[in-house]
Amino acid sequence: MHWQVPKMWQDGECWIIGGGPSLIQQFNIPKEVVDGVRDGKLSMSAYSPYLATIHGKHIIAINTAFKLGNWVDLVFFGDNGWFQKNREDLIDFLNLKVACHAHFSKNDYVEERVKYIEKDRNHAKGISPRVNKVSWNHNSGAAAISLAVHLGCKKIILVGFDMKLDDKKEQHWHNQYRPKGFFNGNSEKGSVKTFNRHLQGFPVILKEAEKLGVEIINASPDSAIECFKKMSVQDILKEEKKMKPITVICVLKSGGDFKPSDVLRLQQMTERYITIPFEFVCLTDVEILGCKTIPLIRNYKGWWSKIELFRNDLVKTERIVYFDLDKIITGNIDDILLRKEDFIGLKPFNPERSLRDTYIGSAIMSWKNNDQFNFIYDEFRFAEDSKKFKGDQDYISRSFQDKKLRIDYWQDSTPGIYSYKRHCKKGLPKDAKIVCFHGDPRPNKVKVIWVQDILKEYNQKLGRILIQFPTRQRPEKFKEYLETYFLMASNKTDLQVHVSCDIDDLTMNNPEMIKWVESHMNTTITFAENKTKIEAVNRDIPKGGWDILLLASDDMLPIVEGYDYIIRKAFLKYFPNYDGVTHFNDGFWTDQLNTLSIIGRKYYERFGYIYHPAYKSFCCDNEFGDIAVALGKSVYIKDVIICHKKYSEGKKDDLYLINHKFSKIDQITYKNRKKGYFDNIVKEGTIFKKIQKPKYVTKFRRIKK
Repeated sequence: MHWQVPKMWQDGECWIIGGGPSLIQQFNIPKEVVDGVRDGKLSMSAYSPYLATIHGKHIIAINTAFKLGNWVDLVFFGDNGWFQKNREDLIDFLNLKVACHAHFSKNDYVEERVKYIEKDRNHAKGISPRVNKVSWNHNSGAAAISLAVHLGCKKIILVGFDMKLDDKKEQHWHNQYRPKGFFNGNSEKGSVKTFNRHLQGFPVILKEAEKLGVEIINASPDSAIECFKKMSVQDILKEEKKMKPITVICVLKSGGDFKPSDVLRLQQMTERYITIPFEFVCLTDVEILGCKTIPLIRNYKGWWSKIELFRNDLVKTERIVYFDLDKIITGNIDDILLRKEDFIGLKPFNPERSLRDTYIGSAIMSWKNNDQFNFIYDEFRFAEDSKKFKGDQDYISRSFQDKKLRIDYWQDSTPGIYSYKRHCKKGLPKDAKIVCFHGDPRPNKVKVIWVQDILKEYNQKLGRILIQFPTRQRPEKFKEYLETYFLMASNKTDLQVHVSCDIDDLTMNNPEMIKWVESHMNTTITFAENKTKIEAVNRDIPKGGWDILLLASDDMLPIVEGYDYIIRKAFLKYFPNYDGVTHFNDGFWTDQLNTLSIIGRKYYERFGYIYHPAYKSFCCDNEFGDIAVALGKSVYIKDVIICHKKYSEGKKDDLYLINHKFSKIDQITYKNRKKGYFDNIVKEGTIFKKIQKPKYVTKFRRIKK
């Protein structure tokens, strides 16, 4: 199946990992680990902890590099022989697989789910201008640059692009492609000849990248590729720290009192009570859907995991602000993020500890992210220090004492930080910004009404999404779009898909297609004798297991990663009881027409259908949007997360022409139903008299309550 590449990393950055041995030096991988991997005693994922600084980035792995771990977003390859040797491992690889070998144009690998993108024979060197093709440039690493550009990247960083042998005559950071002792005089000459051929395309790539406004950095400083700007990985990461000024971070270690829901609650509180730009992340060893995470790399127990906050190059930003998960935020905390001192901690609420001049309460900390505090992590020895000190606070405090470093305290110049046990017995203080629930009881164990009311507001779960996907006679387009809905989703577990088909559509009603559809998680397919498109739209919608219904189609393409999370958050904010409709900009009709029907369950149950059954194909979304607005149940959001790829704007296929026959009939139906106030009465007794503009929402991610 030819893949139409989505702009899923629009204006973003990606790292392309090749096979060159310089990767070992750039990430300071110990010799014993390298030897273990090359000898086959360790898996290639043994390198993964040392690459933790790029786990949160968009990653394209070339060939065998996908074995580094499932934090790799995409594996790209051009060798069918390599594919056959690695086929079983590729099945286990959960993320995107893209090939440019012509073999994949003829074979649809259902189990492996390999996407095919064609080599551009008319543009063999450089960056292919055709979004469904790549310029080969004699090697898959260079070809992947075309793919990264098509994905929307404006900054591309190359790792392991040596294009030469190292001092030990090694060609790769692994040992998969050759037995020990492979190189001799002739084979070494052969490798040099191959490298010289590979190098030919890069100068052309540079020229075309500059025209496209794409920056390419070679993070292999000793590489034979001389045309790109060269920087070490460490220098790239340090430079990127300047891009975002502040990171708000928390730590969740599995097996303790706190859960992912506590992280999401803290995240929602910061989004509500911080108005300046910031990034929220969680340092954790568990999956947290809906939150950006950074993996813990040490198995320190309990609170000792907080020591990893001081790892080198943990985040890019200039400043880090840390909160324990037992905090309740009740007011604006911009001033906390804007403090400029080198290091700020809590003055302990315990009277005995507060008398010590250099004792740090680690429940709320802030520091300059300029590497001066990395010693806290670098010098920590768990076996010794976890016994020597009572907890992380004791260890951090002693570390500052030994280094004779200055400590500033929040309470000295930032009002509004209180202890629940010591300051809130008579209620929440009027000027409270943060309430600390240190020790027992934890917030969720407190029976006081004002605490329960605050927690209740944040403890609502994000809704489960049902994608209703009617389709007919467009099997390739359907497969491409369904895959994209899954690929771009942040939470596939709470995503349910129902595919609604016509029983006489043999492009869908065949064993191979049914098997392919049902191979996807939580996905079902049904067939019926639908007389019109609208019958298929409304057909067989599952009765349970969902809170939000998204009507998909083969001309509605997700273009934003985490589109499902954005939808869930919108309903949590505007329709927490799921009695409403979100009107996202579809990139074409903007606020004029809601073509992307996203409906809360309670709103759907009011009618029992998505589109009124009187329509055949057209104008149904006009009535849908009009009634939602009249009921005061519609909110317009300007962000484009799913783009309308209108068939009427391109080549019109047979299905479009068939549906278009109903255009005039449906226009008359719409006018007549509108004159009759859409059956005179909308449920709940609201008389439909005048269509109002929906209320507006600006950029969703920065909405304030």
